[in-house]
Amino acid sequence: MYETKSREVIDLLEEYTVLKESFRWENNLAKWLIALTHTMQGQHVDVEKMTGIRDHIKDSTGMFSPFRGSVLFLLSGLLGAGEPEPNRKVDQMLELYPNMKSAGLKQSTYIPTALYTLVTMPGDGEFDKRIEKAGQVYKEMRSNHPFLTGGDDYALAILLADENRPLDDIEAYYKALKSRHFSASNGLQMMSHILSFSDQGPDDIAGRCEDIMKTLKENKLKVSATYYPAIALVALLNDDKALDSVVDIAKELRQSKHAKW
Repeated sequence: MYETKSREVIDLLEEYTVLKESFRWENNLAKWLIALTHTMQGQHVDVEKMTGIRDHIKDSTGMFSPFRGSVLFLLSGLLGAGEPEPNRKVDQMLELYPNMKSAGLKQSTYIPTALYTLVTMPGDGEFDKRIEKAGQVYKEMRSNHPFLTGGDDYALAILLADENRPLDDIEAYYKALKSRHFSASNGLQMMSHILSFSDQGPDDIAGRCEDIMKTLKENKLKVSATYYPAIALVALLNDDKALDSVVDIAKELRQSKHAKW
């Protein structure tokens, strides 16, 4: 399952190339994320579909809406990958926007991506209930780490809203990681929250993360706090073949002039 898949690497680069040529002035990292999402969905980038979604968002919002700006391209690309009714998702997001602010999630720059997470999650569609719980989760996050918690944690708060685990338990993952010399940072906080979805105890999975970090460095892959959440995702898989696949694919991507950085 986790063997290196050269075909998927080729597909990723092809989708990125389409985005690079069609949306020349848009954010480059967003292009990679959109290309990856399409590759994972087994779909090709549909430029016309993306443009239609972008136009729908523009037609449905005002000039200073948080749904404009750099997030406009990202949303149109993510919704264009596998969503049969993307404009309906846009309408849901806009309808729920005031509820997010009422729940205390007020940094408008990050609300669109949090709403995207909300409306594309599997479940019963009880959006108002999830938003209210996410607001409570976010406030608890801020009480534990006021200088590290910000709007970029909104989407994670949405995901954690479905979990019944107390945030005090989640904090144990943060402490276990810090004791293993992962630097205190926003990346570490997000890493600890991702690991809270694991059935393993804090010490065990923190040790797994430490081993992953060591393997990446041994293979001369640059690791900073920005990548801590990715390490957490690999740790959740708890499969050495998954880590081998990450290393092999990184080496393949290095051979591309677009991705070697």
